[in-house]
Amino acid sequence: MANKLFSVVIPYYNSISTLQRLLDSIPRDPDIEVIVADDKSTEGMEVFNALKEKEQCYNRIFVENTGNSKGVGAARNVGLGFATGKWILFADADDYFLDGAFDELRKHADSQADQIFFCHTSADSETGEPGKRHAFYEKLISTYLSDPSEENERKIRYRYSWVTSKMISHSFLKKNNLRFEEILTSEDSMFTVYSGWLSDTIEYYDHPIYCITANNRSVTHKKNREKEFVQAHSVCKRVRFLQERLPKDQVDALGFSGNLCIRRAFRMYHDPLLMLQLYVIFKKNHIPLKYKVGPFHIKL
Repeated sequence: MANKLFSVVIPYYNSISTLQRLLDSIPRDPDIEVIVADDKSTEGMEVFNALKEKEQCYNRIFVENTGNSKGVGAARNVGLGFATGKWILFADADDYFLDGAFDELRKHADSQADQIFFCHTSADSETGEPGKRHAFYEKLISTYLSDPSEENERKIRYRYSWVTSKMISHSFLKKNNLRFEEILTSEDSMFTVYSGWLSDTIEYYDHPIYCITANNRSVTHKKNREKEFVQAHSVCKRVRFLQERLPKDQVDALGFSGNLCIRRAFRMYHDPLLMLQLYVIFKKNHIPLKYKVGPFHIKL
């Protein structure tokens, strides 16, 4: 197969109701290949196989994760192994690209940057009502574009922990042998910090190209207590990596904390013991935390 301009890598697991929407949001152009990496799906296989048969004639490649590891990171790694494009894009099966996204991407196809960041929007997957999940990342980019200081650039480089809405040079990924951690959650975390550290040049644009959706079936919203600990340890690992490479004042200015993990645990479980266990993880790893809920006020 001849090399393409773009390779879109999609990890897939039991989300047949939204996969077609995502595929329809990607132009069926000869220089765009789409790689759907099935992560051992168990539901809707008849519909999935029919979709596969229909889409395979449009540079849509369907591969399977046959390894021992399972999860989004493992599926992305499998898909990445089949990619031939100059630029790699990652998408999740319950999200979609916005109208005109690939017209915008093509404007930057001759860039020599290692990575190019764009903005997101977010919405409820079923109702289409606008959401706020993208707001933090949108603010990172808008703040830098209005004040392109070194501090603001570092905040995007190391805090922009989503891999969607990014064009990543395939040669850059190969040169540095970058792969995702094959863990239960937060598989983007170290991939993005490694790629941020290793990139010589990153370009930033405030044009939104991709919509992050929320629904009750997504991996993000399913309850799993083990995920809370994996996420907490991932935050600690990310901060330790930067503490070993950047001056303390620069790491402090990035504003990492355990707040999000504690807030998520309280919202999903209302379990003081779980909150205490996460507190101990952050305390042992010297991760700042200031969290207030009801009568509780925890400060490290």
